Amino acid sequence: GGLAQLGRSSPASDQESRPDALNQALIAASCCNYAVMYRETVAGASEAPCASDCLSNSPQLGFDTTAKFLGEQICADLEDGLLSLGNQSRQRSLLLAERYGWDAEEGHRIWCFGPKDGCGLNAFLDFSSSPIEPEANIGVGAWPAVEAACRWTVTEGALCEEPMRGIRFGLALRAARGRSARVKDEDSEGKQSLAWPRADTDEMATQQQTWRRRLAASARQALLAAQVSPGAWPTLQEPMVQADFVLHAADTSSLSSHVAALREVLSERRGASLGLGWDEWDSLGDLDSLQPRWAPLRLTAELPALEAIGLETLLNGLLTDMSGGKTSAKQLRVQTTFARWGTLPGRLGKDDPDSTYLQNTILAIRDWRQLDARLPESADFLGGAKLIDDDEEDF
Repeated sequence: GGLAQLGRSSPASDQESRPDALNQALIAASCCNYAVMYRETVAGASEAPCASDCLSNSPQLGFDTTAKFLGEQICADLEDGLLSLGNQSRQRSLLLAERYGWDAEEGHRIWCFGPKDGCGLNAFLDFSSSPIEPEANIGVGAWPAVEAACRWTVTEGALCEEPMRGIRFGLALRAARGRSARVKDEDSEGKQSLAWPRADTDEMATQQQTWRRRLAASARQALLAAQVSPGAWPTLQEPMVQADFVLHAADTSSLSSHVAALREVLSERRGASLGLGWDEWDSLGDLDSLQPRWAPLRLTAELPALEAIGLETLLNGLLTDMSGGKTSAKQLRVQTTFARWGTLPGRLGKDDPDSTYLQNTILAIRDWRQLDARLPESADFLGGAKLIDDDEEDF
C-alpha cells in the first residue's frame, strides 16, 4: 500500500540514448518523489560483535551486538498472522526450533519479537552471560530502556532511516569496559556489580531516568552499528507488485507487435512475466492469419512498485504511436496489487558492479533526508551514547 499513482517525467524514448549507469541513477533519485517505502535488512551475519558503553551514571553498562538475516519464511508468517509465539517460553522455543530451525536455547532468550512487541518483522535476543529478567534488580532499570531502544531502532535504520525488516539482533548486556575509577559498587567477590542502586529520593529518581535514556541511546547505537558491520551485508528491500494487463486490440495483426512491446518495456523496468497468460500466448504462435480475436488478452507480470508508476500511461502512449495514432482509446489497462518484498541486488562494501543501483538508491534517499552523502559504517555509530532530549517519552 501507499503507492502514489503518479507518472514519470521521462518517456521511454528518452531513456534509450542514456547510459545504463545514468538510467540507474535517475531511477534511484526518483524513489524520493513518490510514495514508495523501502525496508532495510541484512543479507549475512556480523563477523564480530559491535560494542557500545554507557558511562555516565552507575551502574555503568555496555552492549555487544550482532545482526543476521531473520529469514524470509518467518517474516512472511508474521505478516500473514500465521505465527503466534504465545507467552510460554517453552512453547515459543519448540515452535521456533521445529518450524524455523532455531536453537532450542534461543527461544528462551527473546527480548522483543515481531509486531506484537512493537518491533516490526524483527527479533532481538538477549545473549548476556545470564539472561536478564524484567523483575530482576538490574532488569527493573535496563529492561524498559532496551525495549525502547529496540522499538526506536527498527523505525529508522542505519542505511537511510527507512524501517527495518527481517533482522535478528543479538544483544549482550555487560559491565562497561571503560568504567570510571570513582565507581565503587562491588559485590562480595570484588567484581563490579550490575545491581541497580535503590533509593526513594527525588534526586535518585531523576538520575535513574537519565540513566535509562543514556542506556537506550547506547543500545540503539550498538544495534545500528551491527546492522552495517562487516559480514552483515546491509541492503534494501523494495515492494514488488503483481501487474495484471488487459490488452484490447481491434485485430490480431497488431497483437504480436503489442505483446513484443510489452515484453520489452517490462524487461527495461526490471519486470518478469509470471506465466499467467504468457504461456497461452506463446503456444498460439503467429495470429496474423487467424480471424479477429475480440476477447481481450490478459497477461500477468511482477515488477518493482517504483517501476509500475506511470506504466499504464507509458504503454498506452507507446501502443498509440505503434498504431500510427489511429486510435485514442485506451488499448491496455494495468491493475497492480502488492505481491512481496524483493531484495535489491548487489552487496555494499565490496567491488560489486551489481550494487550500483543499490548504492544509488541509498544515497538518493539520504540526500532527500539531508543526511551525509556517503554510505554509513559501524564506526559512525560507536562514538558514545548521546542523551535523549528531556521532552521525549519516558521509558
